[in-house]
Amino acid sequence: MGTGVSQSPVRTNAEASTRFESALALLGPDERSQGEGSQADDLRQLARGFKDLADGEVARARKAPAAATAATAPAALTPTTLPAPKPETIIEGVVQRYALAYSALDPRAVTRVYPSENSQFLQNAFSKLKSQTIRTRQVAITLDPGGQAATVSMVWAVEAVPKVGSTIRAERITTLRMTRTAAGDWHIVDRR
Repeated sequence: MGTGVSQSPVRTNAEASTRFESALALLGPDERSQGEGSQADDLRQLARGFKDLADGEVARARKAPAAATAATAPAALTPTTLPAPKPETIIEGVVQRYALAYSALDPRAVTRVYPSENSQFLQNAFSKLKSQTIRTRQVAITLDPGGQAATVSMVWAVEAVPKVGSTIRAERITTLRMTRTAAGDWHIVDRR
């Protein structure tokens, strides 16, 4: 039965050594009266072997506690160990946030990724809908040579449920023009 509390290797091995020593005491002295190869002799040899292993681990751990800790501790993550995400990955994330903002009927979320979008127009359009789902497919990203602008072409698929009328389903090829800000964020600047 475990207590759920993690013990140090030194303490665990010291306890094991003590238990093997108790087992040796129960088996009695090493007398060859029962003959070599008897069960008691086999148990004694096993107990001695395991006790010696536990004692060796205790001694080794006490000699090099810093080395044992360093070997088991995870390496610290530094900014140099994590590669910067590719611009295409960031741009695709912006496109997904844009589609999710339309799906959520949230004009403020739309203008966070497309600042020049008319939020009043969006508010009016969204107010006429019960729900809307936007899916993007065949997203193709082309970075400009300087890496500060990009063109995204995709299929923009809409399923809108108006408050009055039938569900509307439509797909169209859409092109977004995006630029990188001084802070390194990507924003949509034009949609066609």
